[in-house]
Amino acid sequence: MTRSIDMVVFDIDGTLIVHPTGKVVWQHLCHRFGTPIEVNHARLKQHVSGELSYADWVRLDIEDWQRAGARRSQVVDALREFRLREGARAALSELERRGYRLAAVSGTLDILVETVFPDHPFERIFSNRIFFDDDGAISGWEATPFDFDGKATALRELASDGTVSLERMAFVGDDINDVDAAKAVGFSVAHHPRSEELAACCDLIIREGSLEQLLEYLP
Repeated sequence: MTRSIDMVVFDIDGTLIVHPTGKVVWQHLCHRFGTPIEVNHARLKQHVSGELSYADWVRLDIEDWQRAGARRSQVVDALREFRLREGARAALSELERRGYRLAAVSGTLDILVETVFPDHPFERIFSNRIFFDDDGAISGWEATPFDFDGKATALRELASDGTVSLERMAFVGDDINDVDAAKAVGFSVAHHPRSEELAACCDLIIREGSLEQLLEYLP
């Protein structure tokens, strides 16, 4: 079989790294540091409606954690509740062995990847970043421009050096913020999708089971 894909790009939060209750990292840390769930939901709706920019959404959440006195050790401790999805490590290892280039584009926080998957095989990760001072207090953050419709922009940036084209990329995601990325590439996968809009625009839907199922479609 002739291979038509050279690079596989993954969403992280909810696709590769999961929480036992299904929460994403933002929901979990907001809950951990006292932001009411109603506030969390309201900010999401404000962003989707255009009332709240993505950067301001990130700022409001992290400022809440700052006010709650969050320290790096506490954040890391909270993130230890997350785990790699079943089959994720094996699937990524085998894709790498087969010669695929791997990258990630996610609205997650860099510290989640550092905590749960420090030995990841990605050549590049696009995500939000959070910074801590020498005492472990939150000292700043950097909101990614590469979430929601920005995910497709990240894919174009990956393709900008000419070593891979969008047509020869695959994207694997799970939620509504992955739709634009899924539409931009040659092969798209909705893995355990939370969004039927994403499922409707993907070439492959995997609703249950291990991420290793992906290997059947990427020889």
